[in-house]
Amino acid sequence: MGFRRAPPLESWPEKPCNARMAEVTIRVSHTLGRAEALARLRRATEGLAQSGRIVRTLEWSVESARVAGDGFEGQLVVGETEVTGRVELGWKLAFFPLRVQREAEAWLREALA
Repeated sequence: MGFRRAPPLESWPEKPCNARMAEVTIRVSHTLGRAEALARLRRATEGLAQSGRIVRTLEWSVESARVAGDGFEGQLVVGETEVTGRVELGWKLAFFPLRVQREAEAWLREALA
């Protein structure tokens, strides 16, 4: 057996480092109602976005937020009784989806408390 040639660069994906490797779903129940939960989460996320350490971009709409940082991007949706989120993990975090899920849910619980 000899060596096989690598495929030509044209056939490689354009952005291999940004490939989505894992997706995490986040759910946290609350009894605050949508308006109060939104207010608390907006206050809590202001510091994250300003520091730029974890969250690099944060865009709020009426009842949801699009979030992106180093190695992840996703969306949080605030409902009357629960906050749900879907986070796509890049290669840096793809090996730790359960840890990311646990830490994100813990942060949400603390922000809503």
